[in-house]
Amino acid sequence: MDEKLFDPLDPLGMFNATTAERIQRELLTAVCAIYGISYGDCEQFEASTLADILPHWRRAKIEEALAELGGRLDGCSVKNEKNEAGTCSHNVLLIGDRIVLTQSKVDDRYRLPRDAAFRGTYARSPQMLFDFMNGEIPPNPDSHQALYAIMTHSPSDVAHLPLFVDIVFPDPTCKYILGRVRLMEKFPDVVQHFVPAEEVILPEVDQKLRLKRPLADESTS
Repeated sequence: MDEKLFDPLDPLGMFNATTAERIQRELLTAVCAIYGISYGDCEQFEASTLADILPHWRRAKIEEALAELGGRLDGCSVKNEKNEAGTCSHNVLLIGDRIVLTQSKVDDRYRLPRDAAFRGTYARSPQMLFDFMNGEIPPNPDSHQALYAIMTHSPSDVAHLPLFVDIVFPDPTCKYILGRVRLMEKFPDVVQHFVPAEEVILPEVDQKLRLKRPLADESTS
């Protein structure tokens, strides 16, 4: 196990030190891709049905992506867990031996996802998942503990793109956000890959045309 000590009051520093940028980019790429794929899969439905089915389909696809990344990326693994009632499951991405990550859609960027027993448990003691998988008892000091992170995202007015994709770090009560990585701002080139060319180029062209035409009219008057 990595014995490097981290300040428990600096989750952002710990995450960036222990989670390679390639993994962060892969997480963002997966979410951006799935927003487009899931909308394409569901756009056949009329508007009210689309509004009902799309969030569930998108969630399922992102959960699948966590499983795929856990099986493909070096240093990562994935564990599927049931909720307390046993009615729903979620994937937990384990990054190295220090990061425990789940994903959730949120309506407000600055609020944590709605209460869920499993999120509260991971926030209090994320190391429990490593104990279960590795059969090892970790050191007790907080500086050796694993960090629980939640990848949050929300749809935008552009159906095929998220409004944001953040990695947030809840406090042990799962009530407050202690730190945040804004993945879309950190890796704008990844986002740009999923933006159709006309959505980037045409507004610039239109703006130039609007500026040039009045000047042309003035010169001929």
